[in-house]
Amino acid sequence: MSCLAIEATNTTTDRSSLLALKARITNDPHNFLANNWSAATSVCHWIGITCDVNNRVTVLNLTSMALTGTIPPHIGNLSSLVQISFSNNSFHGSLPMELVNLRSLELMNFEDNNLEGEMPSCISTLRTLDFMNNDLHGYIPNEIGNLVNLERFILYGNPLISGPIPSAMFNNSSLKNINFAMNRMSGSLPDNMCQNLPVLKYLILHHNQFVGSIPSSLWQCKELVRISLDNNRFTGTIPRSIGKLNLLKELYLDNNNLEGEIPEELGSLKALERLRTGINHRITGSIPRSLANCTSLWELGLGGSSLTGPIPPELGDLPNLVILNLYNNSLTGPIPSTIFNISTLELLALYMNQLSGHLPSDIGLWLPNLRKLYLWDNQLQGIIPNSISNASNLDLLALSLNSFSGPLPTTLGNLRNLERIDLASNQLTRDSFTTELSFLSPLSNCKHLRRIVISDNPLNGTLPASIGNLTSVEIFKADNCQIKGSISQEVGKLSNLTTFSLGNNELIGSIPSCSWKNENAPNLSGNSLIGAIPKSLEKLLYLKHINVSFNRLQGEIPTGGSFANFSAESFMGNSALCGATQLQVPPCKASTHLGSKSKKRNANFFDTEDGLTLATWQRISYAELGLATNGFNESNLLGTGGFGSVYKGKLSDGTDIAIKVFNLQRLNIMIDVASALEYLHHGSPTPIIHCDLKPSNVLLDRDLIAHVGDFGIAKLLGDGDSVVQTNTLATIGYMAPEYGSEGIVSARGDIYSFGILLMETFTRKKPTDDMFEEARSLKCWVKEALPDSVTEITDANLLGEENFTAKKDCILSTLELAVDCSVESSERRIDITDVLSTLKKIRTNFEKSVAMT
Repeated sequence: MSCLAIEATNTTTDRSSLLALKARITNDPHNFLANNWSAATSVCHWIGITCDVNNRVTVLNLTSMALTGTIPPHIGNLSSLVQISFSNNSFHGSLPMELVNLRSLELMNFEDNNLEGEMPSCISTLRTLDFMNNDLHGYIPNEIGNLVNLERFILYGNPLISGPIPSAMFNNSSLKNINFAMNRMSGSLPDNMCQNLPVLKYLILHHNQFVGSIPSSLWQCKELVRISLDNNRFTGTIPRSIGKLNLLKELYLDNNNLEGEIPEELGSLKALERLRTGINHRITGSIPRSLANCTSLWELGLGGSSLTGPIPPELGDLPNLVILNLYNNSLTGPIPSTIFNISTLELLALYMNQLSGHLPSDIGLWLPNLRKLYLWDNQLQGIIPNSISNASNLDLLALSLNSFSGPLPTTLGNLRNLERIDLASNQLTRDSFTTELSFLSPLSNCKHLRRIVISDNPLNGTLPASIGNLTSVEIFKADNCQIKGSISQEVGKLSNLTTFSLGNNELIGSIPSCSWKNENAPNLSGNSLIGAIPKSLEKLLYLKHINVSFNRLQGEIPTGGSFANFSAESFMGNSALCGATQLQVPPCKASTHLGSKSKKRNANFFDTEDGLTLATWQRISYAELGLATNGFNESNLLGTGGFGSVYKGKLSDGTDIAIKVFNLQRLNIMIDVASALEYLHHGSPTPIIHCDLKPSNVLLDRDLIAHVGDFGIAKLLGDGDSVVQTNTLATIGYMAPEYGSEGIVSARGDIYSFGILLMETFTRKKPTDDMFEEARSLKCWVKEALPDSVTEITDANLLGEENFTAKKDCILSTLELAVDCSVESSERRIDITDVLSTLKKIRTNFEKSVAMT
């Protein structure tokens, strides 16, 4: 075969291999290959292709083309290929093992894809191998350690790569860059690892699981520019010999288990720009003063260790320092004034130490670039100087947990980039010339301000109405600040609030109506607020939490929106709150004077249309009921049910009433009550609804015949009426939740009360008993006990050895019905007709069970 024929065959092979790759592309959004890789043109003119003088493909570069697809095995037929780069695409699947056939390949770059599987192992001539940010797994093949020409080996960001570094790699004198960061690699580094790595510049192994000591031979890798060993499990001390690496610019040793002192020798690293040894809690001793000789240093991170002693004032001589992190040590003494003279400084983090003294009066004059100042949790004192506002780029000021005193500077409003202020737990006060917290008003100039925390300071002032101008604020905390006066309605304008906390102050007045749009967590506990909880808060559908406990609030707790999910603890200590029975708070009386637990029953009815008084009612005795019905005369009979009769009557003041006479047995009494309700709701010529149905209104005469009286008639329904409004009083615990919502009552409210009536009758527990004051309600107590613990909550007088199982089943069914009657939503409550039929079935089943024993 002639040479020309061989060349043609090889060119044809290259074309077919590339077309096989094109066929595997499932997404080519820019049509790079779809429009360009055409059989009508030479492959050497295709995009991403470079050929040699023999028209053989030597470079395949598809970098950043947004391609999606898989890599076919045909790639292994591009026998003249020197470079292949698919970086920054979305190739997936496994790498074809046929890549090992590319004997001329020097560069293989698949960075930033979604490739899976293991690495190919038998590639011989590579200089660059880059699999950064893929999903490869397994160990690094030992064979790769034998690539004698390999200069760059990048495996960064393959979290399933594990195991040790092949030992042969430490004998590769060509290696310049080892980057195995962000994987799961383990094992230790040989102490003599640098004896045969003379040109190594980058040793990047951070965020792995390497153990053992940092090799003492690192100084022999004299070309090292960057050492990243942070976030591993290295132990032992920092080798002093690192101070011999004259070219070193970056040294990251943080987040390990290192111990001992920071070597003074590190001060010899004239080229060093970034040094981090923090979060090694066994590193002790003082900060080496020699570090001031590292004049190229722009980041010094020694935080999270156990360093002691003062901050060397010499650090203030570092002319290029941008980041100084010394947080969470045991440093003492004052902050050297020289630190506040580093004009390049952008971040100063000295928090969680034992630093003392005052801030310099000119603190902001020489910090034009400072953005974040963390000094919290120290022992600093004195005033916060007005000059802080000269640090015009400051976006975070954190000075909490110190002993700063004096008034908060109003000049903070000049910090136009400010995003966060944390000044809690100091001794800060307001300006003496005003009762308002005047420093808040200028903060409206800070258009990016998101967080204000000033809790636990004796501010002793009032909130200005201008607080409503802090429209960008998301978090406002001012707990335990001796804040007085009322909360301005302007607070409602803070539409970005997610947390608003004014707990344990001396606030008075009412809670302002708010129209916040975002998730909120208002805390107004421990004040002297009065009035009702605004119903406008029900519209805050994403309200996470609210705490208004221990105030003097009264009225109904809203039940709409997110209020249905709040706990009872949010409303504790407000004895006049009522209504939300799901929070174990007593139900409200349907009255304008809500919240009283008084047993007295004197009130007025009001017609909501004309406001006229209809009647005055009060508790009456059985004898009075007899007089009102002419001795339960037949002429007063409204109707007769299966187990009793309903009588109409007229009290001495002219009030119309209805009375039901029942049989003795408890279940029969309950059936008769349900029968009476059914008749009065649906069968009576004048349908009636009630507000105060409860066991004490079921009266027994001297012959032990049950009578229902003192229903607390709300209104006689007119034609077509199903819901009315009333201001009639009712008893907490028995009243349906909707009674407290503008006095809205309906026949379904009687069903709720009947459910509570059933519970009390069979458990002998009242909803107003002390055991239900705070933590739970009668309804919740019963519901939690069903079905397994029904005998534990049942009145012991109803149980006994005789017919025990029949009694237990009867009571269980009755209490389950009671729970169905007393659901929160009136629309979901069982109908009275179904209640009556269910009770009759329960009685029938009980009688059958008894007859069979």
